[in-house]
Amino acid sequence: MKTLRRRDLLRFGSAGLLAWPLLSSTRSSAQAASAKKRFVTMFSSSGARQDIFWPNGSTGDFASGKYSVDGTSLEPLKPYLADVIIPKGMRIDRGGGDSHDAGSVSILTGFPLKTQDINQKPFASGPSLDQLLASKIGGQTPEPYLLQGVRLQVNRISKFISYDAGGYPVDYIQDPYTVYQRIIQNHVPNCAGGSTTNASIDLMRFKRRSILDLALAETGAMKNAVGMDAFEQQKLERMSDAIRSIEKRLDGSTVMQVSSTAHCDAVQSELAPPQIADTDDDFPKLLKLHLDLMVLAFELDITRIATISLSLGGTGGAPMHWLSWTDANGNSQPIEASHHNVSHGPERGIADYMPKLRVIDRWNFGQFAYLVGQLKSISDGAGTLLDNTVAWYATDVGRGDVHDDNNVPLIVAGRGGGALKTGRYLDLSGANHTCFLLSFLHLMGFPDVASFGASGSSARGPVLL
Repeated sequence: MKTLRRRDLLRFGSAGLLAWPLLSSTRSSAQAASAKKRFVTMFSSSGARQDIFWPNGSTGDFASGKYSVDGTSLEPLKPYLADVIIPKGMRIDRGGGDSHDAGSVSILTGFPLKTQDINQKPFASGPSLDQLLASKIGGQTPEPYLLQGVRLQVNRISKFISYDAGGYPVDYIQDPYTVYQRIIQNHVPNCAGGSTTNASIDLMRFKRRSILDLALAETGAMKNAVGMDAFEQQKLERMSDAIRSIEKRLDGSTVMQVSSTAHCDAVQSELAPPQIADTDDDFPKLLKLHLDLMVLAFELDITRIATISLSLGGTGGAPMHWLSWTDANGNSQPIEASHHNVSHGPERGIADYMPKLRVIDRWNFGQFAYLVGQLKSISDGAGTLLDNTVAWYATDVGRGDVHDDNNVPLIVAGRGGGALKTGRYLDLSGANHTCFLLSFLHLMGFPDVASFGASGSSARGPVLL
């Protein structure tokens, strides 16, 4: 067996270990039929073009016909408006510092940025909501959480939105094929085709426990090593705790054996050769595969907490060549820049940036609409995955050009197991986004939590109930 090096373990950290292939628990048919709440965050930086984002008409219930999204950048969500909440007037309580760095840290933690130096971790003062929920309900599933990213190529603070209990950033799995192997193939061999024998299950269990035993031994040796600073010692302690937690979940468990589903078969087709290249031009294909894998993990109850990031603020990002805009002469031309650069327009040398932003915004919200549609298409107990999910689209600023922290374009979908009334356009003017996060905590089954994030920031209380 390959020896794990010190730098390998330090690179993974406790969060990385939790993303290792784990052994899954057998679930009874009665458990599978019951409602299991899921929580999803889809993040994309740089806000939205405000003049075409908000619905036409007045706030109220969708069923009353008071508003529509015709002609807006939310038009891709039109088929799902009865399943969606559009909150107007929300602000990000992000504190000072670089807007993109601070917004990315705050969006799920509710805390301001602690440092502007990427070499001085931790960046946050507490855990992000996804990691907090994973610590509370993640033990009910083989994987506590799923954290995915697409083409996040620059290492800066704004890259990270997920944070552990110590405020340290949790890194993404950016390769969808790795997501498949770790989250699907290692838990549900049947989904990969072929049969699963008792011998192969025993071998899988032996390999996974061997990896954990080796990792725990290595961390123990490292903690006694000479020359380790306090930061490395703390990181090793967190890693050891994570390994012990995983070992407890391995005891008495077996590999899931389920029948192949239509969605599983569809994902298999996407994974068939040739492999999707990890390039900017293949961004849409990579993202679709990531989203389909996320939904499949929900369907098979491998995880109930998922976070995915499409971009990071304050830097270029993927040029959106796959999108086209129409110039003044009626000619269709590809967009040759990233969302971030286009949002800054002339400041970044981008001509005709407003019509380009219209196309980009519609595409971004179209990806959220795709996720909503996939969740809605799959039965789950008495309803659908969407019925038992709280999913939201998040961003770091209101407007990309001026980095405004007001009127942030956030969207919520799903009914949280019947706890949330959807089909609403709400005026929540002046509410901090930490009130949003507090609402999510309540909806996910923790109504006794009185506040979230920085002290006093969520004093208004939950705003979605």
